[in-house]
Parts: sequence; C-alpha cells; structure tokens
Amino acid sequence: YGECPRIPGQQLFQDPMVANMAMQYGTNMAHQGKEFVEQKLEKYVSMTKVKYYFAVDTQYVLKKLQLLFFPFTHSDWSVHYEQEEPVQPRLEINAPDLYIPVMGVVTYVLVAGICLGLQDR
Repeated sequence: YGECPRIPGQQLFQDPMVANMAMQYGTNMAHQGKEFVEQKLEKYVSMTKVKYYFAVDTQYVLKKLQLLFFPFTHSDWSVHYEQEEPVQPRLEINAPDLYIPVMGVVTYVLVAGICLGLQDR
C-alpha cells in the first residue's frame, strides 16, 4: 500500500549516461531552434537595431514611468547623441524605447483575458 507505482522507463533516466545524452540532445535542439528563428527574423528586421530599443534596466523603467505620469516635472526633453548615434535608453531618459509600449500591450492583453475569462466570455 505504501509503495509508489513504478513508471515504465523510470530507471532509464536515472542512468547518468542516458541523462547526459538527453541533456545534450535538448540543448542542441534548443540551439538549432534559436538559430532558425534568428535567421528568419534577420531577413526582415535587423536584431541589433531592435536590441537598441530594449536596452533598459529597472532604474530606467522607474524613471520613464515617473516621466509618463508626471511630465510637468521634466524640463530637458532633448535626446543626447554620442558620435552621431543616440545614447542607449538605459543611459538617456529621453531616448526612444520599445520596452514600455510592449509591456503595456502585454499587460493589457493579460488583464483583458483575465477579465473576459472571469465573465465566461
């Protein structure tokens, strides 16, 4: 009565050699999937350019949210440049970013899904 039921093949994954092979296979598959997605996306959008717009940290997000909620406290609205290129968003509060808008859309979709789900719609 006190014994756990045996799952077929359970001992197979307890073998360190099999577990190692499974781990390597999984890692290899994940790496191939990542490369495939990067190749397909790179055709249409330069990922290095997109990464610029997501280069933020927690302090930047807090400052940006404060700026969005209290714009009258901010006086300098110019974007600063460094050698003809704009400074990364985490270093410049006025730099354009995509993190805040994307997180806003994701939050809206999640909250709308929860509200509609609670109403059985």
